[in-house]
Amino acid sequence: MKLSVFLKYIRIFVPIIATLLTIFTSCSLQEQQPEEPQVTFYQIVLKDTVDALDNPVKRVKLIFNLIDGDGDMGLADSDTTEPYTGIYHYNCYVNLYEYIDGEAVEADIEAPFNFRIPDIEPQGQNKLLKAEVQLDMDFSTYNGQYLFDSILFDFFVYDKSLKKSNTASTSVIKLDTIGYFPEYLK
Repeated sequence: MKLSVFLKYIRIFVPIIATLLTIFTSCSLQEQQPEEPQVTFYQIVLKDTVDALDNPVKRVKLIFNLIDGDGDMGLADSDTTEPYTGIYHYNCYVNLYEYIDGEAVEADIEAPFNFRIPDIEPQGQNKLLKAEVQLDMDFSTYNGQYLFDSILFDFFVYDKSLKKSNTASTSVIKLDTIGYFPEYLK
């Protein structure tokens, strides 16, 4: 009789203990990342297309991965007052370099490539945010020629707490081609 009571309690408590262990270990195994955002280059996609005025352009799509340990990434449309003015009005900066004779030289362009990544809200209790960001930049031709032959980009982001990420770089891109860079991603 005592053995049957003991087995009865084991059948009740073992699933409860197993569930509690699963909960505790999954909570302790949550991935930890620094609060400063981190960016890594993933891919460039080149495509011939037209702009809003139906002019031919080369569309350069920069794709990068973003990780933010505390998940405070992105700006809402209403984020236009202090501290989100001046350099913090944008939260993603892309610097263009022309590749000349094997050396990257910062390009002198009229309109910089500054972007506002929209507000992103992490799901669940873990505020770790992982995202893929895609940015489109158009390059026009002048007399059938691009202003630049080979280019590359450096880029970085600011999170909502104004913490700056690392700076990442793309591979060298030839504007007179179409396809994917780096080429091993084809």
